Amino acid sequence: MENVSPARTQIVKVEDRELNAAVALKLLSRCEPLVTAPNTVVIVDLGNVRFIDSLAVSCLVRLAKKLTDSSRLFLVGLSRYARTVANVTHLDEVVEICETTEQAVSRAAA
Repeated sequence: MENVSPARTQIVKVEDRELNAAVALKLLSRCEPLVTAPNTVVIVDLGNVRFIDSLAVSCLVRLAKKLTDSSRLFLVGLSRYARTVANVTHLDEVVEICETTEQAVSRAAA
């Protein structure tokens, strides 16, 4: 049986209160190399974010589409508004969403 190394976990915290076009593009450039690396768990902490625009949703979908077979992308800490946006846009169907970083780490390890 082939040895598989455990996944690396990378946590990216968005400090801004709005995940608008400018912030989303920075997030995309920071996370793209992470999600394309094999065997990596990327957790994007949106705990400070209170507003998400459509370009931000598009950037998150783009990240999800770049995942390798062995990498995973989680969003954590979504506000009620951000959770509604994720549901309405079906973002929650392409990105894994958890309440906390700990929950995402636990789910990734399972």
